[in-house]
Amino acid sequence: MKKKLCVAACSSLFLLASGLSLTVSSEAVADTLSSPGFARASYFAIDGVAEIISATPDGKTLVYTNAPDGTIGFVNIANPEKPVFIRDLNIQNGGVGEPTSLTITADGRFVIIAIRMGDNVSNAIPGLLKVYNIEDMNNIYLVKEITVGVGPDSIALAGSGTTLRAVVAIEDEETDANGDATIPGIRPGQIDIVGLQDLYGGTNSGVQSILLDEDTMTA
Repeated sequence: MKKKLCVAACSSLFLLASGLSLTVSSEAVADTLSSPGFARASYFAIDGVAEIISATPDGKTLVYTNAPDGTIGFVNIANPEKPVFIRDLNIQNGGVGEPTSLTITADGRFVIIAIRMGDNVSNAIPGLLKVYNIEDMNNIYLVKEITVGVGPDSIALAGSGTTLRAVVAIEDEETDANGDATIPGIRPGQIDIVGLQDLYGGTNSGVQSILLDEDTMTA
């Protein structure tokens, strides 16, 4: 299945958020998309599903998750009107692994990927974070992998250098064999705070979990 990766040229689009909430009216979106400042520069067809996308700090490379294939992909957008495919990277272990999200460090050296490892309602299999060095696209290599909670998904970075940590949403969707996540679940999700300080010579703080059970949520 081929999906299209859209590359947008944006000269004057600003969205302001307060805390974690972001509210944009449909009229504002329509006005913005119809203005000369925001227009599709090109699109790029890929095999699979480009779901979560992150850009390197120089804005020249996009990295995207392709969960069905167990890969992430790299696209050069130095010329936004003519994107160029760079490569795929298989992130699975023994044929198992679904990249659900990714992010790139502020210096562009590392990509950090959240990976589901086949968990479902009957099997609470821990997930992984994998860290790859992407400084040289011809020599991308695994730096480390870290065990996290069941079903990791959205990921964000906090701090930098010797204070760097990843904040990971551990969804534990408890899907059935067909991938249905609407069935009632009994395992609570959590937030994992994952130390990445050692990537820059600091002391790693390990993995700290905030359980999102009923007691925590009502405290």
